[in-house]
Amino acid sequence: MINIFITYRCNLSCPYCFARDLQKDFPQDMSGETFRLLLNWMRRAGVNTAAFIGGEPTLHPGLVQMVQETAASGIAVTLFTNGLSPAELTEQLIPHIDNFVINCNSRSIYPSESTFERFHDNLRLLQAKGARVTLSKNFAPDDLDHDYLLETAQSYQIKAIRYDFSRPASSATNTFFPAEKTGTLMASTLSFVRKCEELDIKTGLDCCMKFCDVSPEELSYLRKVSMKLTGICHPSVDIHPDLSASYCLPMRHITVDDVTEFSGVDWLIYHFSNAVREMRFKNTDQKCNTCPDFMRKCQGGCLASRQPAPTSNCNSTPTIA
Repeated sequence: MINIFITYRCNLSCPYCFARDLQKDFPQDMSGETFRLLLNWMRRAGVNTAAFIGGEPTLHPGLVQMVQETAASGIAVTLFTNGLSPAELTEQLIPHIDNFVINCNSRSIYPSESTFERFHDNLRLLQAKGARVTLSKNFAPDDLDHDYLLETAQSYQIKAIRYDFSRPASSATNTFFPAEKTGTLMASTLSFVRKCEELDIKTGLDCCMKFCDVSPEELSYLRKVSMKLTGICHPSVDIHPDLSASYCLPMRHITVDDVTEFSGVDWLIYHFSNAVREMRFKNTDQKCNTCPDFMRKCQGGCLASRQPAPTSNCNSTPTIA
């Protein structure tokens, strides 16, 4: 799957967001002409799934046509959204979206009661129409609560939750977990995953984790129940509105100028993987050097969180929920 960032505009201001910095670099939405160049490349390159993301992709005036054309090309469409689109737009999107991945924030993130209600109105609509929905949660140092998330999943009979730990933006101005603090959130994470299992809700960690942040028994459990669990990250292929692309948004500096210059997705992934080869196992904890999984199954934590960063906005001691 590739990620298409058609706009970096957003109608929320989540403190953990690592995408918001890019609005100043990409103030313009992806144009229709640029999208069609990308779509032609996706057809040639053998892309089978494309995710539309942002910012908030439902703010893009051409979204419906873009997903229609993508689906008509035989490419499965995933939409990452905050779930605040008008009902009419949601209705138009439903026939063309294979999976709505909806970011489910704590109540304090939503600026008004009406905004919060619109989020739930959309979940009710998607449930009524039989759309496939996955909830999404980014755990941040000041936001580890997950009970409301499970209640939301139960209310709308949602059986999958994608989760991740907040990663640093390229400027490190968001709230995130630094590499040396990721172990402090694992008690909450394990509690969350176990509760999901009790409710028959499947979970998947979006990016990699450091294996030594949990005990061998806990790691074995997470591997058994998770849809995706890895200690080594792979390029997410984040395509910007001008067709340049990054390894991932937190690793914004690992970039190519134009994805359409690559003959296929595999070559693009190879390029990005090769670009991080020398840094993959650097700046890790000293104990990594004696770990049998290091450099085989685990890279010692998120690459972005191990890079020298500007002013950090991370909490030194997050509160465990």
